[in-house]
Amino acid sequence: MTELLQHMQKVLQRQASLSTVADKAISERCHDAPTNRWRRYKRAASFDSRKIVILFSILSSVGTLILIYLTLRVKQNGDNNSFNHM
Repeated sequence: MTELLQHMQKVLQRQASLSTVADKAISERCHDAPTNRWRRYKRAASFDSRKIVILFSILSSVGTLILIYLTLRVKQNGDNNSFNHM
């Protein structure tokens, strides 16, 4: 019976030591969390992906409108020149 109690005590001590190691790892992560957030914030402040996507989409739309306008303008000038030559 005493062997069983000793074995149980050893098992409980191992579990207690494992839980303290896990608790330390969690607490270390918690202490690192603000620095990770700060790093993300600093990066996000200098590189906001949503704003860059919006900027490129606006530039793409404006470029498309300019190309359409110039294409129609060239066709219109070509039609006017063909009527003048007849």
